[in-house]
Amino acid sequence: MRFSKPKQFWAWFQRNKESYEQLRTASSAETIYHMREMTMHLNAYGRYINAEIYWQSDKGREATVLVFTTYARPRDFRKVGRLVACAPQIPGWRFLELDPPRPIDFFLEEDYGHLNFDPFNLWFLPPDPVTALDKYNLDLYIDNYADLTPDHENAARAVVYNLLGEKVYGLKLRRIDLARVCDLPKEYRGDLVNLQQIPEYVQLQDTADYYIDQTGNLKKYRPNT
Repeated sequence: MRFSKPKQFWAWFQRNKESYEQLRTASSAETIYHMREMTMHLNAYGRYINAEIYWQSDKGREATVLVFTTYARPRDFRKVGRLVACAPQIPGWRFLELDPPRPIDFFLEEDYGHLNFDPFNLWFLPPDPVTALDKYNLDLYIDNYADLTPDHENAARAVVYNLLGEKVYGLKLRRIDLARVCDLPKEYRGDLVNLQQIPEYVQLQDTADYYIDQTGNLKKYRPNT
């Protein structure tokens, strides 16, 4: 089996969409079976493309939402875009390109409940404007933990992913490290910003919005008023 074009995936999906419309009330085993089948068909189009399904209520109308994700692999973002651009119009369905930003604690309890992890107790040092234009390393800090494990680091990355969404997360962040606030030199602790504010600092900036002034400093153009 080999799909060379997105339309071939959608032809398969339209033949089988009823099975996915029923997953809301299906057993766990049935859900796993059908999602694995979809993954197999998606991987025939793109090796690292996957899908997530959930249900949404908007103004009294229910919609089944299918999100296509690469789990933050930027090299495959364009392929996902082509797939969603070819999606058919199906009543009651929405098709999304990449995971959108979500609540800070989205699925945190399900995946990391054993840690008693508090996503509101995460902090970061804001990047300088020049660094923010490029892909960079993000240093996170947390309080009230004697020891940090790889699970704590993965939970912190999941929180950042929730807040930024897949596209910004994949395009802007090279690496995410987690340390304790007490390990940060005291002179830097006053610069820490709560992680909930990270969307204000980490964005897909257009470099055309910036210029170098006469002193060599990077400046952002002010909008005309």
